[in-house]
Amino acid sequence: MWELPQDDEPNDFGAKRVRRTTAALERVADRIVEDLQGRRRAVAISTVAKGLGMTPREIAHPMSLLITRGKVVRTGERRGARYRLATKRAAKRAAKRSAGAGQPPPKKSTATSRRTSKTKAARKRSR
Repeated sequence: MWELPQDDEPNDFGAKRVRRTTAALERVADRIVEDLQGRRRAVAISTVAKGLGMTPREIAHPMSLLITRGKVVRTGERRGARYRLATKRAAKRAAKRSAGAGQPPPKKSTATSRRTSKTKAARKRSR
């Protein structure tokens, strides 16, 4: 499929760690997008992997990159997860969300009405 640089030392399980370059991840991501363009419905990651001649574990990282970029939408969780191409509106929303990822969340208003801050007993006493 593609050439993978490998570390020389095996990990704790006796396997060598495989690191893919950014370019290799991008190529797989492009192939995933092409595969999803040819499908009408949301599909499981195993279906996409079979279409590409790869394993689900090999496409999991590129798929998560596509989700983060807003190009692919994931519905469901775990084994029930299904993937489809994002609409233009969803892609813009995801891009906006990821652009503001480094910023702190907006502050919530601390001003509450006096009535909601009193307990039930305190309200009875004030009558």
